[in-house]
This record gives sequence, structure tokens and C-alpha cells, in this order.
Amino acid sequence: MATINNMSTRMCRDHRILSSSGNLSDVFVLESRFRKRCFFQNSKFTVRSMKVSGQNQTRKLASSNGPLTASEKVSYPFELLTNNQTLGKENISPIARRKTKIVCTIGPSTSSREMIWKLAETGMNVARLNMSHGDHASHKKTIDLVKEYNAQSDDNVIAIMLDTKGPEVRSGDVPQPITLKEGQEFNFTIKRGVSTEDTVSVNYDDFINDVEAGDMLLVDGGMMSLSVKSKTKDAVKCVVVDGGELKSRRHLNVRGKSATLPSITDKDWEDIKFGVDKQVDFYAVSFVKDEKVVHELKDYLTSCNADIQVIVKIESADSIPNLQSIISASDGVSFDILNGLL
Repeated sequence: MATINNMSTRMCRDHRILSSSGNLSDVFVLESRFRKRCFFQNSKFTVRSMKVSGQNQTRKLASSNGPLTASEKVSYPFELLTNNQTLGKENISPIARRKTKIVCTIGPSTSSREMIWKLAETGMNVARLNMSHGDHASHKKTIDLVKEYNAQSDDNVIAIMLDTKGPEVRSGDVPQPITLKEGQEFNFTIKRGVSTEDTVSVNYDDFINDVEAGDMLLVDGGMMSLSVKSKTKDAVKCVVVDGGELKSRRHLNVRGKSATLPSITDKDWEDIKFGVDKQVDFYAVSFVKDEKVVHELKDYLTSCNADIQVIVKIESADSIPNLQSIISASDGVSFDILNGLL
């Protein structure tokens, strides 16, 4: 019996059999349409025996946990690699398990079959559908294309994440961008259809009640900020701190606060039902303040017999006191620092 350290054995040109006493969980097979690779996650393991066999003979890979199942059968040619990616003077690409995943938001410029294939082949792990934009028909097209790619791919599977819109507060439409300059006075009103050089509408009637003098109002994910000076029965009066161009329907939020709206809106429930029908893999739920909304969503998914994981998005400071219970209830957590979390 021999112990091998930092083993990187290329086995593409000849065909061998490996029987190992190591844990089978230390070995995984990554298939491609041209060859198969076995990766050893640990750089040190014990090999009982290794022998050369003809290509048409039975291949065996066994461990103390037992032999591979029929579905895990290894075909030749293949490579054996470890975390040490150097083989003599030849460098081998580190295509073993990558713990950090790449999530790509699919929009109009990336929703074609060609672009989804390119994204998948260059590292995309998750295709994100932003339900703040587009409609069910356009998102269905993306889902169908991702599933088509998965069906024809030998060694890559792309997950699908549906990201809910959540209780967003947005400014109204403006005929052209309004330039905000530092020190300028600017107002937001709950009256609909207002758009002047110093005042625009918001889409949320309780906006007046959610803000107080001294609050910092963040616009467009923090690209602009305004300090609240006072308010009336229908307007919030501010002074620009960080200026920029205010365009139509920009996201508004108060640093450290959330709007007094439900985390899952009526629109979100329609989108969630759509996700169940299309069998997505993940929901990303916006503006989660406590664990109750997570339990509510998971109860619904259980009633639908849907195997969909729930990722919560922490986007305001009032979620922090409940953070531990939110994490315990969910399958994953995302922190959005642009929306005023810090």
C-alpha cells in the first residue's frame, strides 16, 4: 500500500484501473462530450492498487464505501487530477468544483439562444430572472432556453433563479432626465403625475409616513442621495447631498428603513406561481424583514409539492435584529449594500 501526495496523473492516452481505499466523496467525475475527468479533492490519499487494462475491459473504481453505481460508471479516456494543478511543466485548468458561483441576470441583450450558450460555456452557474422587468412570456422564453441547454449539455447544468420585485417605492415618470446638483432643494410628492424641475411623484401613498426629518433618502440604488429637511401632508422636502440624473421610475428608499409594505406583494405571488409552473430552482425574495415571510413561502411551496429553494435578500437595516431567525428559516442569504443596508 502506498501513500501519494499531490498526485496529478494524466490518463488520457493510456487506459487504467484505479482501486482506492480512500473515501469516495474525495473523488468526483466531471464529464464532457470528449472525455471524463476524475478530480481528487484531497491532495493526499492512499492507493491500494493500480493496473493497466485494455480499453474494452470493465473499468472499476472502488473505495471503502463500495463500488460506483451503474449511473456513476466511469468511461475512458479520463484524467485524474487533484487540487495541485501542475503536471510537470504543463498547467491544467482549474475546472474542479468552484465554490463561488456566478449568477447572471438575463435581460434583453442576453436572452437569445446564442448568448445563453455563451454565458453557460464561459462560467455562468445561475440564470437570474429579474421580475421587476419583462413579463411572463419573455421569462418563459429564457427558462425554455436554459432547460434546452441543460438537456444537451454533458457536463454543465445551469440553475434558474426567479428574483421577486418586492415592495419597491419608485419615482414617477419624467419626460426627460432631471439634473440634481449638490445643495439643491428637491421634493417628492404623493400626488400622481407631477414632474417639474424641483418636484416629482412617488408611487406609494404612505411614503410621507415612512420618512422623517433627518433621514437620508437614497435614489437609484444609492447613485444619488438627498437629506430630508421637512414634510407636509403630501410632500417630502429634501436637499441634494449627492447629485446625478434622475430618470423615470427610479428606486427610492430610506437608509436604515423599509417601506411599510408586505415583503411579498400580490404581483410577487403571481410571479411565484409562475415559477412553480415552470419549475425554477431558486426564489430570491426581496426586502425580507423577518422569518415569517420565509415560512409562509415555504408552506406554499410544500402545498404545491415544489422543490424550490428560498434565498432571502437583506436590503435594509431593520432586517438585522431578525437576521439569525431569517438565516435559519431560509436556504441562503444575499446582502444588498446598495439599497441602504450600510
